[in-house]
This record gives sequence, structure tokens and C-alpha cells, in this order.
Amino acid sequence: MDSRDLTQALRDATEDLTPRDGFAGDVVAGGRRRRRRNRVAMASAVVGTAAVAAIAMTGPTPLSAPPAPGASQQTEPSRDWRMSYQGGEHVDDPLRVTEIIEAWTTGLRTGRPANQNGTFDDRPGDPHVYWAGDTINGYGEAAIVMEVVRLSPDDERILTGVVATPPNTTAPRLLGLQLDGPGEQGQFVLPDNRTVVAVARPGTELWLSREITYTDEGSQRHWMPYEATDGVIVQDLYDNSNKLNVRLVAGAEPTPENMDPDRIRPLVMTGRDAVPTARGLPWDRTVDLGANDAASSVGDRFDASAEFTKALRDSGQLDPWSYQERRSPWLVMARVQDGVLMIGEHQELDEAAYVYVAMPRGDGGYDVRRAGTTDHSLPVAVRLPDNGGYVVAAFGEELTYRTGWDGAWSAPFRDAGLLPPEATHVQAGDHFLDLANAK
Repeated sequence: MDSRDLTQALRDATEDLTPRDGFAGDVVAGGRRRRRRNRVAMASAVVGTAAVAAIAMTGPTPLSAPPAPGASQQTEPSRDWRMSYQGGEHVDDPLRVTEIIEAWTTGLRTGRPANQNGTFDDRPGDPHVYWAGDTINGYGEAAIVMEVVRLSPDDERILTGVVATPPNTTAPRLLGLQLDGPGEQGQFVLPDNRTVVAVARPGTELWLSREITYTDEGSQRHWMPYEATDGVIVQDLYDNSNKLNVRLVAGAEPTPENMDPDRIRPLVMTGRDAVPTARGLPWDRTVDLGANDAASSVGDRFDASAEFTKALRDSGQLDPWSYQERRSPWLVMARVQDGVLMIGEHQELDEAAYVYVAMPRGDGGYDVRRAGTTDHSLPVAVRLPDNGGYVVAAFGEELTYRTGWDGAWSAPFRDAGLLPPEATHVQAGDHFLDLANAK
């Protein structure tokens, strides 16, 4: 499947939704990177009569690609322990099992949203109802079904799906799919956007974190362990949880030091609203403010965007279990004693977008700090070290400053500026800021 095939599949699957420009290329390119690390997975979700192609998050990059022929790490998936295991209070009910398998088979018919191009037509065995039981929060029953699919002569994998009755309907349907890559896949958020059903070996634990929290030390997560019962964990994300910020991890208790993308169990969202909201600033410029004195100039080979991205990545300010490398669409630079100070933004998952300041050190590294969210009238108001003044920016605005309550306002300037140490207040458009509050 190439970019054109994937674009068409996504367009067909989502019916009234249109993938953004370049989406398929990003998915395929991301998949190539993951294949070099043996990280290949695919997920799709089907809701009601329409489908939502939900590409599962797999570790440090946001999208995963369709399977590459010959990339399977499984030798005989039909002998995998999951294909002989059964759990749940309804798995011995023949009428329920028949209904579940019928929903699975119907959902995988060629041309259906979950199998639009016949990718999963070659299924050499029979469907296996791994788990069938009750969920929580009154959602009702759900089931996990697995079947071996042959993607090419030397590539067989386990396809795992969740079958349940969507809201406002009366019959169970295939709601989501995950294709095995490294690790045992099969983790889903049901259409109520709060109920998690996740495959896990009986007696083992999965660690669940519902959100990122922000402190002066950086991004942090609180992890709760849940032991698998009957081969799954069924958990509630709570009404106030943002499912896009949830992380599910197998193995030992997650810490920044033991982060391993292969331990992340990607959650497939079977609801429609599974896209993070971009909360960054609508800026796309890089501004070099120079310095107040005759500081040395930046060399021609200095790539500020790459340098800022690396400084932020290595800072410990971001959540390693959610990290996705992206460059800030804008930068403001100023010269300080030890090099170039850089200011940009970063957003983790569906959290707020924050302004970050990368302050150069004498050893060539950077001290990085968070300087507030981007939703302020003056998003950038940064105090320079050693009484060096202030950097302010509000692109598209006219700015002016003064030195003291009785001081005269300076000549106006646009977008960004480097203010002297004696500046006390700045005005951006109709908004006023006391520089005592600068970060």
C-alpha cells in the first residue's frame, strides 16, 4: 500500500471526513522510520455505518503505517497463546459467541470500511473469541475477537478487534481493529470515550496514566497499575479525562529512565472525535533580535530550529511517554553572553501549547524552562539573565514600552523587540503587561 492507496482508503473509510494535505505521506514516512526499528502496527476504527480510520499512536511518533510485506516478527501466530485463551462471563454462551463472530465477519467483508481494499481477505483460520464480558459505566457487553491474517506469503499476523453495540443501535458491530506489531496488541477505547478494554496476559499488569501534569520540574505522569482479569483490563477514564492524553504501558512501572516505545500499548479510539486540537500560535516566522551590545553574530551554520528542538527534547521538561518530535513553527532569538537564547512553542498530545525558553550555557548545552501557555495577549515576555533586559513578542501587533509608571512610552515597533533592563511595562495592541511578571 503506497501513499495513493492509503489516501484513498482513508477517504473511503471516513466518508464525510477529508484527510489533511500530506497526511498519507506522513503516515507512510512515519511507518518507514518505525520499520527500521521493527515497529509496524495499524489500527482502524469503525463506528455506525461510517468509519473512522484511527491510526494508533505507537511510541514517540504520532502515526503508524500499514504493514510492510515480510515485516512480521511472528513465526506462527496461530500458535500464539491468545489464540487458545478464552475469558469473560459470556464466552461460554453459544448464542452470544455466534452473534459476535457474525458481527466480526460482516465487518471484515471486502469493501467494508474496515477492509476497504481487501487487505484482510486472506484469513487462513477461523475467528477466535478471546474475551466476551460486561464493561463498566453501563456501556454493556463487549468482546475481543482475533483472527490470523496473511498479508503476504511470508507475513502472517494476528488481527485483533473489538465488537460491541454502538450507542443508539441494537446490534453488535465491529468497532475497531489493531494489527500486531511488537507487543501484544488489542487495546481500545469504546465509543463512550471513557471505557478502556485492553488485552493483557492473565496475571500481568498494564500501567495507565490518564493525563500529563505540569510542574516547575517539567511534565509528569501519575501511573496506576491494573492487573489483567480474564485476559483483559476494563477501566474507566472518567468523564473529565481527555482520552487523547492517556497512555497505557506494559511491563515495569514507567519512569523517564526506562522509557521504551515498544512497551506502549496504543489505544484505538472507536469514537469520531479523536484528533488533538492545535493550540499553538498562528505564527510561522523566525526573528533574530540581535543584542543590546556588540555580541558576536550567529554563524551561518547555526540551525536555530533544529537546535531548539534538540534542546527541548533533551531538557527533561517533556513527557518521554508522549514525546513526538516536531519543530516549533516560530522562533524568537536573542544574543546573550553564552550564545543564542531561543524561544519557541511545543504542545504535547492534546494538552495546552506552552512557550519554552532555551537559555545557552557555557558548556554548549541549554537550560530550558516553560514560560506559560500560548493563550496570552503577550505570549512572549522573557527576562534575560544578568539584568540583560527583556524579549517580548506578539506577531501582528504594535508594541511599545516605558521605564516606570511616569515614563514616556517608546516609539512603537511591530511583532517583537529586545527591551532594555530599565523597561517596566509593555503594551501590545490594547493589552498591557507589567514586566515584573515576565518569566
